[in-house]
Amino acid sequence: MRSICSKVLVFSSWADRAFFGPTASCHEITQFADCNLVTPAVSQRTVTETKHDMFCPGMSFLSDGRIVITGGENAETVSIYSPITNAFTRAADMKIPRGYQTSATLSDGRSLTIGGSLTGGLYGKTGEVFDSTRNIWTLLQGTDPKPLLTTDREGIVGPSKAMHWYYTDNGGSVVSASTRTNEMDQMYYTDSAATTATHLISITDPGKPATVEKMPNMAWARGFANAVVLLNDQVIVSGGQARSAVFADLESVLIPELFDPVRKTWMQLASAAVPHNYHSVSLLLPDGTVFVGGGGMYQFVGEIFSPPYLFTSSGAAATRPVISAVSASKVIVGATITVTLAGNLQNASFVPVRMGTATHNINSDQRRVPLANIQSNGAGKYTIRLPNDSDVVIPGPWYLFALDKEWVREQSM
Repeated sequence: MRSICSKVLVFSSWADRAFFGPTASCHEITQFADCNLVTPAVSQRTVTETKHDMFCPGMSFLSDGRIVITGGENAETVSIYSPITNAFTRAADMKIPRGYQTSATLSDGRSLTIGGSLTGGLYGKTGEVFDSTRNIWTLLQGTDPKPLLTTDREGIVGPSKAMHWYYTDNGGSVVSASTRTNEMDQMYYTDSAATTATHLISITDPGKPATVEKMPNMAWARGFANAVVLLNDQVIVSGGQARSAVFADLESVLIPELFDPVRKTWMQLASAAVPHNYHSVSLLLPDGTVFVGGGGMYQFVGEIFSPPYLFTSSGAAATRPVISAVSASKVIVGATITVTLAGNLQNASFVPVRMGTATHNINSDQRRVPLANIQSNGAGKYTIRLPNDSDVVIPGPWYLFALDKEWVREQSM
């Protein structure tokens, strides 16, 4: 499975430096590139085989490790990318054309997409689910988008303060899950002052209201920033600008900040070299570093950030645990696996983190799952039992990280 996690894959639109325009609808191609994390060589090509301009799509991993890319400029078109074959294939069109929508993987391996009024018509769009095994989209008439359409300053394409549970069985349904604050929406409004405000949203059982808790403010006001969940449950927030402006580098924030959910504190970190604002992305990489790239006014630069857990207190590179063997590369929920660490390392811990897909500062695939059932068998061997809940450990590709005091190494599952 290492072939899945050895590259960062990026794509833009029908041209590498252009997107919307009077002839954009005639372009059914996408500029694609991948960066090898080992070499690091960059390979670029034009994707023509699916006749899909993938500008502003929805995106999520399927259970078998492929990525489903929905809509965008060609608003009903669906492409599937295979990291194993490095090839794109055309899938069945969506029932509703969409652009700027959100996609997420369900516990049964299907993919849900909802919303998306940037292209394909400006109206509330119900959800639909994709079964990749049968290559079928099913419209969910019960996933009414109207509850999401609160009175926001940007109307139907703006962020909504209302939070909801959306169910996909029996034609779909929707249940209120509480309301966010106005401060939180300032992160996404265009041409507006950003905010330093921070809130922690806690989710318990499905259908239960979420709680919104005010946290200490960040040092920097940020609009269009990125957030990545790290191995140790901390969150790194990078990029953004003091005044949100699409396709601009005005008032950019270069200094990332690290949030500790246990201490409920923020810490400022090393500065980035270039701005990363609107349309930028951020991803956790297999070695525990973070890729931050794109955004703003044609920023074609990617940067690698090394979080504090990769260093000792003196600033030297920490010695990382090395996973030398895993009993299985494909597992199901509730399964038990045996992991061997090199050097007979004792007192290690482990954490699965799902591989991410990011677009427009949003990564609906990222997920970190703490493990409670870890048993040391001596000689660097550990038995790990995964949670028996497919709503928590959703299908798809995951990293398994081993951690000790000096942190971090990966093995994919």
